[in-house]
Amino acid sequence: MKILVIKSSINGHQSQTNTLIEYYLNQRKLQGYKDSVIEHDVESVPLPVLTHQRFHALRGAQTDDAELLSTIQLSDQLIAELKRTDILVLGAPMYNLNVPTQLKNWFDMVVRAKHTFFYTDSYPQGLVNNVKALIVSARGGIHQGQPTDAITPYLTAALGLMGINDVHFVYAEGLDMKPEGYLAGVAKAQQQLKDYLHIDI
Repeated sequence: MKILVIKSSINGHQSQTNTLIEYYLNQRKLQGYKDSVIEHDVESVPLPVLTHQRFHALRGAQTDDAELLSTIQLSDQLIAELKRTDILVLGAPMYNLNVPTQLKNWFDMVVRAKHTFFYTDSYPQGLVNNVKALIVSARGGIHQGQPTDAITPYLTAALGLMGINDVHFVYAEGLDMKPEGYLAGVAKAQQQLKDYLHIDI
């Protein structure tokens, strides 16, 4: 399987989201999977922030600006990786009720008209086919199914726009709730990741 991993936590090796992603990949190895993994940590190697000029350059505006041409080339590369993958693994920890800015920057590079979706007379049509998405999201409190969870609808919509509709969420919640929240939240998420191994092929 070709797996594309996007990590976005600001906490590096102390990140529970990153740790759970590594847990999932290790579980796959233990199950005998021989995966080809591409990984980007978009916090340690930040992507360009969307600006007026970058937005229009990514949508076909003519330019001879070297920086904008570099941004287009990077976007092309990231989109090619996405289209070649079988499973997209996104680390989406909750900060201030939403995804990290760094993860939003990745979406701004890959959600691109005429490349990952196109407009029709009614509704946009996705151009990314046969890709499943696994979202790992650690949170300090309990937000799943609550109005405070903006991550789930945003990622579902953004991935769906590109044609990725097979989306599975794993939540590690209540990690800041004492005394048992951390252990319970991590254990529940690990079990969800083990269960996903049986449905992700």
